Amino acid sequence: MEALKKIIEIQTEFNSSARKKKSGIKVRDYLKYLYYRLRYKVPARDYFDYRLYEAHSIEKAYFETNLKRVRSWSVAIKKFRPDAGKCWRIVHYLDYFFSRFVYPGLDAHDYLAYRFYEFKHNKRKTFVTEGYFHKLIEFYNFSDKKVVKNEIPLLSNKGKFNAFFSDFVKRKWILAEHMSFEDWNNFSKDMDRVIVKPLDGSGGHGIKIYKLSGEEERKRLYGFLRGQQLIAEEVVKQHPLLDELNPASVNTIRIFSVYTKRKGAVITNSLIRIGNGTADVDNVHSGGYVAKVDVKSGIVDSAAIDFEGKSVYVHPRSGKTIIGMRVPEWKAIISNVKKAHRKIPNIRYIGWDIAVGADSSIIFIEGNPGGGVAMQQHPTLEGVKALYDRLRFE
Repeated sequence: MEALKKIIEIQTEFNSSARKKKSGIKVRDYLKYLYYRLRYKVPARDYFDYRLYEAHSIEKAYFETNLKRVRSWSVAIKKFRPDAGKCWRIVHYLDYFFSRFVYPGLDAHDYLAYRFYEFKHNKRKTFVTEGYFHKLIEFYNFSDKKVVKNEIPLLSNKGKFNAFFSDFVKRKWILAEHMSFEDWNNFSKDMDRVIVKPLDGSGGHGIKIYKLSGEEERKRLYGFLRGQQLIAEEVVKQHPLLDELNPASVNTIRIFSVYTKRKGAVITNSLIRIGNGTADVDNVHSGGYVAKVDVKSGIVDSAAIDFEGKSVYVHPRSGKTIIGMRVPEWKAIISNVKKAHRKIPNIRYIGWDIAVGADSSIIFIEGNPGGGVAMQQHPTLEGVKALYDRLRFE
């Protein structure tokens, strides 16, 4: 019955969007939409907006097109400077237009997020632009086809990550696709909650915590998860200091490291990611905050910022001061990241997500071979281009 309701809901959404677009959609286009909907969670509106019925590749037609739109001037100005007057917009659009020829890879998101309009050339040239970042990542991680095929999946797939870095994961987990009820029961029998994630998801999308209130709930969740490309994990009990900051989600530390032949793993930057108190995750894209952490001391040395770049000094729900707090077990975090990176040196640039357990254990959540550079620069408006350029050849 529930499946029938879902099918009717999908058909209604599709037909409504098709009428608005007057696209003359055929049966094969609807089947193509169903595939995109089930595989990539693409809503009908986007299917028509980006003309996916004409596309050969969902990645190219949807994600790249959507990213281009998000980083356009019209969208970025609404996000970062919605109060700007018409004259300001015209003057700085011209500055942005000509700046693109001076700073390769610059887009509107970079220009407005990093406040290029406040800085002169000597400051602007220190930033890694979005386009330049993709070239850096290509050099560090994606230039060797063997590495891309055999090693990148160890980071991009959560199941493979947990298996490969089993000594660092320190929590129970299970893959949903082929698990039996006995497997599921053995995994979940002592738990009152589990966190479920897409195997290849990012940005906190698709992550949800489920309560296990009894045997019936356990069976129902097994039926829902079984056969899907999902991973279920034990919910981390975090360190009291981080729990006081925001108990609604696990607040993780993002550590960036670059592997060099001369020095091994070099820690280039560090952040703390904090949930907003309402979501199950701490990602900025899900309403959370991010602040910079001093690599040497483990002290938060910037205000936290939200998705729109607004500064937050005190958590709005817990009332705890963010700037100036010391991340617990900092030396152990850095030591474990360096040790983990030694296991996979061919992927030179990695963004690691780390939790600190209630017992002060260091718990690896995931690793990102393409973890963005924007949040390394945005909280303090300090560019990191010279650092990553220097490490390219070390």
